[in-house]
Amino acid sequence: MSTHPDSSTTIQHDRLDGLVDAAGAELTAAGPMRYRGAAYLPELDGGPWFDPSAWQWAASVEDAWPEIRHEFETMAAQAVTQEYRQPFDADRHAPGRPATGGSGGWDVVFLQRHGTWVKRNADLFPATRATLVRSPIATGEAMFSVLGPGQRILPHSSGCNLVVTCHLPLDVPPGAGICVAGQNRTWTEGAILAFDDSWLHRAWNDADRPRVVLIWDVWHPGLTADEVDRLSGLLPRLMPDIEG
Repeated sequence: MSTHPDSSTTIQHDRLDGLVDAAGAELTAAGPMRYRGAAYLPELDGGPWFDPSAWQWAASVEDAWPEIRHEFETMAAQAVTQEYRQPFDADRHAPGRPATGGSGGWDVVFLQRHGTWVKRNADLFPATRATLVRSPIATGEAMFSVLGPGQRILPHSSGCNLVVTCHLPLDVPPGAGICVAGQNRTWTEGAILAFDDSWLHRAWNDADRPRVVLIWDVWHPGLTADEVDRLSGLLPRLMPDIEG
């Protein structure tokens, strides 16, 4: 690393240096409707929503949504499904373990946890995995998220702004929606919604059938390639077992 005081590389490295010391930090307010934890850089400014049309990779992911939806509908019954807020059980997700159903509330099929592919599930969805790696997927989470009929996800924040949370809607009945930082949106099947989930966000499903969305983390576009390289091993150490 250059030691020149005006070096942009030095500046980029310096703004990551405090993250290691912040590991395990409790969430604190970062402004109205926003929280910060260990994985948070104030310099990454911006509002809650991102425009996926600005990302070159987004169109190819959206084009794959019919195949991903078919793969989920075909293989989900063979996967390990759990309530999102339950602690992740690695033994339960070991290769060869039996499939499990969800609770009918907020259930997920984990494909990736803290940057590690969950082989038991990921092997069932090869087209989905191949699509995700075409994006700048972060060392965070990737999962199918199933919100049952009449269910609510209460306002919450991950406290992390190093990644952008992407939703690829697969099956969205009328009456399902999401609110980030007080701004309501509806999902459109096959169209990515992207937001910074350090902002308070919530979701609901007032329909009579489940809402299914593919969720994964991509690196914040304000990070440099060098910073992404450094954060790839660091981010899993900064995030709690269950994120926002």
